[in-house]
Parts: sequence; C-alpha cells; structure tokens
Amino acid sequence: LFDAAVFSLISSKTELKGGAPASGSSYITEEQAKAIALDAAGVPAGVEVALKTVSEGGRKMYEAGFDFEGFRYTLLIDALSGGIVKLSKTVLDGTVQAPEIPSIITEEQAKEIALAFAFPEGAQGHEVRFDKVQLDYVKGGFVYELEFVADGTEYELDISAADGTILDAEMGAEEKVLPPTTAFLTREEAVAKVREQAGQDAFLLEADIEKEFINGEIRYFYEIEMKVGGREYEYFVDAVTGEVTLNDGYAGNPVDPNPGTSLTEEQALAIALKSFSLTEEQITSQRIKLEREDGHLCYEIKLYVGPSEYKMEIDAVSGKILEREIDIEHEQELPAPSTGTVISRDKALEALKQYFAAQNVTARIDELELEDEGTGANKRFYYEAEVVIGGREYEYVVDAVTGEVSKKGEVLGANKELIGEEKALSIALGYFSLSESEVRIGKVKLEEDDGMLIYEVELKVRSIEYTVEIDAQTGRVIESDIDYD
Repeated sequence: LFDAAVFSLISSKTELKGGAPASGSSYITEEQAKAIALDAAGVPAGVEVALKTVSEGGRKMYEAGFDFEGFRYTLLIDALSGGIVKLSKTVLDGTVQAPEIPSIITEEQAKEIALAFAFPEGAQGHEVRFDKVQLDYVKGGFVYELEFVADGTEYELDISAADGTILDAEMGAEEKVLPPTTAFLTREEAVAKVREQAGQDAFLLEADIEKEFINGEIRYFYEIEMKVGGREYEYFVDAVTGEVTLNDGYAGNPVDPNPGTSLTEEQALAIALKSFSLTEEQITSQRIKLEREDGHLCYEIKLYVGPSEYKMEIDAVSGKILEREIDIEHEQELPAPSTGTVISRDKALEALKQYFAAQNVTARIDELELEDEGTGANKRFYYEAEVVIGGREYEYVVDAVTGEVSKKGEVLGANKELIGEEKALSIALGYFSLSESEVRIGKVKLEEDDGMLIYEVELKVRSIEYTVEIDAQTGRVIESDIDYD
C-alpha cells in the first residue's frame, strides 16, 4: 500500500499459503526465531524483538514484532521449520500525511449520477437504498465506488471523481430468501409430478433437493433423474410451485421441443440500446446469443463502442433486464466467425448428446461456449464443453465446422501420449505420501495451461485440501499446494 501523493510505502504483507512444514521433530529456539525475523525484514541484529508463541492451523508458531526506522514489523514464523509464514510492514502512526485531494465532485453529486444511470427518466417515486459510497484512489485517479439497491435491483458503479464519468457498472437482482414458513413439496410429490409428464412406467434413478439463485431469489427445486424406455432423463421440479422442467442441457435428453421464447433478437437489441442510451450507428461490433441460464431462456448481448463494452442479459420471454454491465476499458474480443462456416450452439449440443449416447455414457453438460485459437490461416473455432461424468469434471470440444467431438486433451494435445487419469492420481498420492483409502478425491481434471496439457488433482483429508498440477505428458509435478482450513 503506497501513499497516493508521494508514492512512499505505507504498509506491505507477504503470506505463505498452505506451505507444509519441513521434516524434523525439534522446534527452533526463541533466540533463533528472533534472528530469523530480523534477517527476513532486512533489519540489523540488536533491535529488540517482542516474541510470543501461538497456534495456527494446529501448528506451533512464533509471532514476532518490532519497530525500526518508522515502520512496525510483524512476522509469523513456523516453529518447526523456521519458515516465514506471514510478514507485514506498516508505517507507525503519525508519520504519514494524507495526500492532497484535488477539486472533485461531491458524494451527493456521485449519487445523483448513479441514480440517473439507474433511472434515466428520473428517480422520483422509486425506492432506493445506498449501502456504500466510498472515495478510492484507483489507476492514477480518484474514483467513487457506489453500491445501492433500487426497486429490488442491486447496482455497483465506479464513477470518476474528476468529471463524473461512469467507468464501470454492474447490476443484478437483489438476493431474496424465501421465508422459512414456505411449504415445500415432499420428495414423493415431486416424483409424482415428473411421472405425470414422463409416464407412470418411468423408473426413478435419483431425486435430490437443490438451491439456486434465480431471478433475484433463492429458489429450491428437486433435481430428478428418471429412466424411460432405456433412456435417462433429468427434470427440475420447483419445490414450491411444482412446475416441471426438462433439463435440455442433460446429455440423455432430447432437444427441448418448445423453447418458449417470445422476444426476437431485434427486440432484445432495441431494449439494450435504449437502456444504455446508445444508437445502432455508435456500435462498432456486437454479439447476441440465446442461452439457458438458471432455468430460463435469456439473450446475452455484448455491444462495443470503441474500447468500451456494454453487456446485458434479457429474459427472452418477458423482456426484463436481468444483468447490465459497462466496461469502459475493455479489451475487445475477436469477432465471431461467419455463421455460414460454423455450426450453431444447438447443433454442437446435439453432437455431444449423440456422442455420449453412442458410448452409452450418462453425462451432464454444464457449459458450452464458442472459443478460438491460432491466427491467420491457422485460426480454428471450436465449442468447449464442461461435462460431468460419474461425479468428475471433464472438458470436451466440438469442432465448430465439422461437428466432430473429442476430449479436450485429444484435440489440443494431438499426437502426444498422455499419462492418463489413474497415473496422475497415483503420482499425486505418492507426492503427498497419501494412500487412496484415506483421501477423498475431489477432482482429477485434464486442462490446458499456457499451451501445456496438465492434470489438476484435488485431494482432501478431513479439513486439509491437497492440490497438485502434473504435466500430462511427462508426469512431472509442476505446482502443489496444501490448504489447512
């Protein structure tokens, strides 16, 4: 943390996250701990150090503190290994003058600008509650950070204190929790409602109650998997209203025959332009796509005016604005390829479903996004999918031209032999000296990181989480972490 006027240091902190203690059975002495503290801070020997013994995460620590040349130093030292776990350096009280703030707009003016953004036609008659109005020094200038709720919608705005320009804006429905007295359907009632739609011969595989944030409210629903005629289906049942919805993102399900949209792309675009006070002539590029989110269909719109990005999500049935965001300094994304050469998202989703059905594999498709890599003649487009199979996460890709489906590692690591999940798990267990019987396996996932294919493995032993990244070709451990909760 630096003084904004003269850029002198006010405070700093270094923290070692999840480091495992070194081998050995004896603790360092208090005198050794004091010497380690002074050496780590770059302070000469002889400075008086206050020391006390503490316990953190079940480990014995020394907490050291001392003052030197206008700064207060505080360190946390592992008593077993002598390693520095935390180091903070703070200016002593009374030694720093506050920076001189230039002539700027007032808090009240910042609030007026925020309300004009939320209600272009005037805020009179609307219910508004400001939760935060704070002046900060950000990226070389002073900025007002405002958080407020207006008519049930939460807003977060960054406003330039120099001229009142809105630098960043986000909005979303205020989170509301159903009262505890709300009566839920029983599990049996929810299953019965699904059978009314799927048929009385449908075989129940699984039924669990879940919680989601939908349309500004915490909603509860039953997630029910049924088997009908040798094929698996997944349904959502609203735990309060009993409304039944077929999950069209589930690999076993057919495409939803009745998407239920009533808003056209042109109408959605018109709503976005009016909300942002923009005209079509100002737009340098745009992206509009229809997708399902939190159980409902919505349009995701991205508009670009020079380097600025305007994002909005609109309910495809009601036309209600669900989210709105402005990014003044956005680094513009590459434009999507011609629709004549790329298959639609729905066709990519259907290709995935057919792929898993042919292998008789039950899979849940959580995300499906169009991506690109390479440049010029080597540029290629593909859909990247996050898929859950047997409780584990996998990444698959669908060629955006041919529709061919492959595991991500098979495409991005073409002609390169991988060690495989089981070998990666074995390496992770051996690296941490753990056995499979004592751990809970959280994730074994193949990913791409800076052009390298890696396996990310997560293991848990009670409250301790072990994470390791392994080169997917050589088996070399690249990075590891231990988190003591």
